[in-house]
Amino acid sequence: ASQLSPSLGQPFNNLAMMAGDTNHCLDQLYLYLKCVCCKTATDNGKANLTRLLEKQVEFGSEGQNLVTGLLQLVKVVYEGGSQDSVTVACQHSLAYLHQCLETADPEATLQGPWLCLTVSVVILLVQHKAEPVCQAWMMAIMSHLAGKIVARVLDRYPDIDVKEVEESVEIEEDVKE
Repeated sequence: ASQLSPSLGQPFNNLAMMAGDTNHCLDQLYLYLKCVCCKTATDNGKANLTRLLEKQVEFGSEGQNLVTGLLQLVKVVYEGGSQDSVTVACQHSLAYLHQCLETADPEATLQGPWLCLTVSVVILLVQHKAEPVCQAWMMAIMSHLAGKIVARVLDRYPDIDVKEVEESVEIEEDVKE
């Protein structure tokens, strides 16, 4: 149904309800946001998203902390929180995401394409409600991922010569007529 008519929110709402607590509710968060961002979003989807955002905050493993940070970020932006609270929520969710990216714990990967879902949640959030701090969140994570890719390439191919960027300093000379 979501492929045949992607502008309808009801299929995404149904999929979110079926997803349950999979990946610490990351799948639900993604699907409810997808429902809310559809042209014909359902009231049920909005109510279910609100209910998800009001759940008790639980911290624990890196994966659980990541989803909790995202839930808090979505809640602050969705409810129209102050700029300071949005900034703090962005910082916390980025910190949890960085922890997941740095850990070697297989549980932290949330058993699937968790990174794509995480970034997709923030993209949908920005699509639903334009928030410049969330756009900065996107740039920060992309920069981090680019750094990780470069580090992996350099680890695999140590013979690659990486040149340091040289800063050119121009000396100002007094020009006399």
